[in-house]
Amino acid sequence: MAEERASDHSGDQRERPQAKPVDFPPVEDRSQGATPRSVRSLGDVTVILSIELGTSRMFVRDILELRGGSVVQLDKLAGEQIDIYLNDVFFAKGEVVVIADSLGVRLTDLAGQEEEIEQDVG
Repeated sequence: MAEERASDHSGDQRERPQAKPVDFPPVEDRSQGATPRSVRSLGDVTVILSIELGTSRMFVRDILELRGGSVVQLDKLAGEQIDIYLNDVFFAKGEVVVIADSLGVRLTDLAGQEEEIEQDVG
């Protein structure tokens, strides 16, 4: 009855479309091959790499007292692994290294690497 009323009011007697299954071609596994062109084209995209040596929680009054030469203690120990982020998303763990007179970071563990290893083994 409700369908009849709806068609009476609209004056339109259209048939409902019939859903049919779709046959998609198989998906190719490219994980072992060369880098797909679509991923290579991302090579010129700029991302922000952030290295977090540690954090510290401070009161505003303590921040206002900071001067040149002030030392802020961080929550990480010397030699402890540091966190590396790409566009504010955790990417890897690393360690601080000295390169000539500059600082650098050696990547030690990439995010998600443990899951990939477990999948390969399992």
